[in-house]
Amino acid sequence: QTHVESSVLCLHIYKNNTFITGERNGNITEWQISKNVDTLSVTPLRRIAKCESSVFSVNYANKKQTFIFLCSNGQLYRFDGLSGKLDSVQISNEALFSGEISYDNLMGVIGCADGIIYLYEKGEQLFNMYNPKLLVGHKSTVRKIRLTKMSRWIISASKDGTARLWSS
Repeated sequence: QTHVESSVLCLHIYKNNTFITGERNGNITEWQISKNVDTLSVTPLRRIAKCESSVFSVNYANKKQTFIFLCSNGQLYRFDGLSGKLDSVQISNEALFSGEISYDNLMGVIGCADGIIYLYEKGEQLFNMYNPKLLVGHKSTVRKIRLTKMSRWIISASKDGTARLWSS
């Protein structure tokens, strides 16, 4: 058992025995799972970033080796795993609760506290932030959002008690 500085709000396993956590205090940390004889242990490898607010969602774009973090202040942070560069962009004035990146890295979706879903498609750079398609229909926070395997459909669940299926 290993302790973190604040509550862990999300995690994402992105390669064998390695995962990322997002914390209430804005820390984003990479961890390693190790097995010693009959015991499993978890060790922090590095702090990837410190965001200005709570981290609600962590995703990894495998082909681009890029991490995407969604935060309670409406900012999206992008961390390039190869160069170590961290940048951010303000997506909304509302909290960003859930997001997902397509398997081919050509599409990304973000669910927001105001019920809006932001759909980013086929940008040269993942989440290029220009001209997202807005999917409107939920009356409250989009708590969870997922893409189907071939990214043909988007499934969202909201605090308003509804689940919706969207064509991408």
